[in-house]
Amino acid sequence: MNVFLDDEKQKEAETWQIIRKGVPHLDDPMPNQIDLRKLFTPPMHENLGTWFLQRQKADKTWRFLSTDQLIAMASKVETAEIDIDQAPGVYIFCSLFSEAVLKVGQSKDLRNRIACEHLRKGSMNTDSLLIDYAKRNWSVEKEADWHDSLNANEVTALIFPMYGSGEVDRLLIEHSLKEMLHFIIP
Repeated sequence: MNVFLDDEKQKEAETWQIIRKGVPHLDDPMPNQIDLRKLFTPPMHENLGTWFLQRQKADKTWRFLSTDQLIAMASKVETAEIDIDQAPGVYIFCSLFSEAVLKVGQSKDLRNRIACEHLRKGSMNTDSLLIDYAKRNWSVEKEADWHDSLNANEVTALIFPMYGSGEVDRLLIEHSLKEMLHFIIP
């Protein structure tokens, strides 16, 4: 029995549980075909966001990033970001400690956006990056505190590659999910 893998699976389940709060029909049976009349019936953002997450779960195209993986990326550990495709897609950061969605976003390059921008770079000009938000709101004054804050807040992420998607495609999904999930970081 691998305790590390069991703990990872538990954290993954907890992350999905946070998502379920905003997507109550996430675990409903997924139809083989989408009824476009239903998809384009208000509230369309709920229909689209729910269908997107259901499809991702069913196809197992999403990826879970644990707190330890995020800390390794923030620490610039070589190969830590290899688990993130250099592909367009949507991502969701969660805090298991707060049981909250921290951020919903999209990017043309998930690896760069998450590993470099959200976890390393920071600009202090915005609260839209995880590292900047943490520095302003989690009493982060030096880099070691930043890594400790990721751990203390049990930050995890779900990433959803969307190969071949354009920005408009990703923005539709991002805005649908933002309307459903009560996120903290703008």
